[in-house]
This record gives sequence, C-alpha cells and structure tokens, in this order.
Amino acid sequence: MGFDYELLDRRLTELRKLKSFGKAPYWIGNFHRVDNNPEGEVYWHTKREEDDEEEGRWEMSMDIPKSQTNLKRVGQGWDVTKGIFVPMYEPVYKTRFTIGADPFDYSNQRVI
Repeated sequence: MGFDYELLDRRLTELRKLKSFGKAPYWIGNFHRVDNNPEGEVYWHTKREEDDEEEGRWEMSMDIPKSQTNLKRVGQGWDVTKGIFVPMYEPVYKTRFTIGADPFDYSNQRVI
C-alpha cells in the first residue's frame, strides 16, 4: 500500500500558499483523553481563551469531523518483546487522519 503522492503534494502546496500570505496554516493545541482513560476517546483542545495557560505541543492543519475521529479496531500486531503476534489497536482507515509519536522519548522539559 503506497501513499497518494499527488494528494499529498496538493495539500503541501495549499499549506505553503497560506503560509506565504501570513496566515497560519495550522492550529496549535494538545490532544487529551476523555476522563484520562487510556482506552477512551481523544479530543483536540486549542488555546482560544486569553486565560488558557496551555500553549500546545501539536500542530493541526485540518479540522477533523467528529464522525471521523477515534475510529479504531482490534487487529494483530507484532510484539517485539514477546516475539509473537498479539491483539492491538489499529486505525479503521489507515490512510486517513493517522498520527504517530514516541511517548517514551517525549519530554516537556528543556535540557541545556
């Protein structure tokens, strides 16, 4: 399965055009889990209020419709620590609105 390079190129061109006009092509915010449940839904929060102290760690360039968020199913994935396939979550649409991050290497503290 490959990427739709024409679609990606069009979107990058659109974002660069907005940026050249001085318009931020993205919103800064954070992802939060509902009730801090690791298996629960995730929602997006941007700094919109003056008294909101949280600046945000992520940039989002598209407002994703609620009906297209938190879509996951259980599939089989390789567990390198066990050396076997185990049940794990995967996105319903693998080419749509997917993000990846390394939660173990992420730190919000600056080391000098």
